[in-house]
Amino acid sequence: MSREFSGTGQYLGRTASCPLTTETAYTLAGWVYGDANDGKGLIGLKVDNNDFIALYATQVTGSTNAIRFGHFSGTWNEFTSTDTWNENTWSHVALVVASDTSRRIIVNGDWTNSVTDTDTANPATFTEVYLAIDNPANGQTFTGRLAHWAVWNTNLSQAQVEGLAGPFTSDAQSGSGDNPLAVQTANLVAYWPLVGTRSPS
Repeated sequence: MSREFSGTGQYLGRTASCPLTTETAYTLAGWVYGDANDGKGLIGLKVDNNDFIALYATQVTGSTNAIRFGHFSGTWNEFTSTDTWNENTWSHVALVVASDTSRRIIVNGDWTNSVTDTDTANPATFTEVYLAIDNPANGQTFTGRLAHWAVWNTNLSQAQVEGLAGPFTSDAQSGSGDNPLAVQTANLVAYWPLVGTRSPS
């Protein structure tokens, strides 16, 4: 299952009853299959246009693809993964936030080489959540396919993130990772299977 997004204003949004509110510990995770996306939003959580966070598929040092976390609250703060994702191949992405000064990006379950950040980023109460864009006011839409995106209101463990990424093949029709519906279910607050015709699972 996956959903394809054209990058021309296609995205999904929930503007009421946001699954995350004031939690300072949370996890965002899902599968990505894209082409050359530079600064394009994968998932965004918004307080308002002056206070939001997002994960981006981005390019660093020329054509190297990475995942970037950004937080805007009057000023812009960000950090970028060292692990990369390949174009036109399924990759698993996770952001694990343990507190407002402790977060990490994990690509394809590689916790050992994940990047951590300690800058303060604790938005006020989230009111909206989006997939395939960071914030409609910014318009950074993603081009490619997304699948199995989920939100937990706790920080998942290394073993749980590695399980979500799972053993994986690159043919975009197979691969295995734990279903988000079976991971830390008491804290799973949102899940989008993104039903389609091509799948990483």
